[in-house]
Amino acid sequence: KKLEVVDSAAAQILAKGWGPDSAGNDGGAIQLGEEAAFHGLFSYDNATSILYIDNAYNSSSGDIRFRTKTSGTAITAVTIEGDGDVGIGTDSPAAKLHIKDASNPPEIHLEDAAGGTQTAKIVFDQAGQNSLVLSTQYQSSSDGNLIQFAPADNVAMTIRGGTSTSDGFVGIGTASPTAGLHVLNSTE
Repeated sequence: KKLEVVDSAAAQILAKGWGPDSAGNDGGAIQLGEEAAFHGLFSYDNATSILYIDNAYNSSSGDIRFRTKTSGTAITAVTIEGDGDVGIGTDSPAAKLHIKDASNPPEIHLEDAAGGTQTAKIVFDQAGQNSLVLSTQYQSSSDGNLIQFAPADNVAMTIRGGTSTSDGFVGIGTASPTAGLHVLNSTE
């Protein structure tokens, strides 16, 4: 060991004063490595209450990686590349968010709190100009579940599922289909 600090009554190491984003002596920083262009930095800006983790290597290959261990072998769980791409389960993300699971199909789990109408949404937004919303909605065990496709946040298609009598109903142009296939065109 090169350094061991033990104190059960207070912080073991306190870095106080300079921080790259601080406007005075209201922050603190720990720098790993000494070269100006090649170092890592943990810093805190007390004025904004923001904790920063920086890789000062000015390149798209200046990654930040979060690792865990499986059977004693370190594995990269999350990678943030220098260009901002984030990989979960991959250390070379090919998009802004890239999820990879080597042993199971990748899954994103969205969970709403219990009680009342529960909704989960995925929103594809084009700078506020156009959007596509994919949502699922659970209302009650007797009313069933809804899967909705909503371009520009207007419901274009609804699929009802669950245990109600309208299980499997599909609505085009309506959020409340009343038959196996219910097409509503308000212009006719």
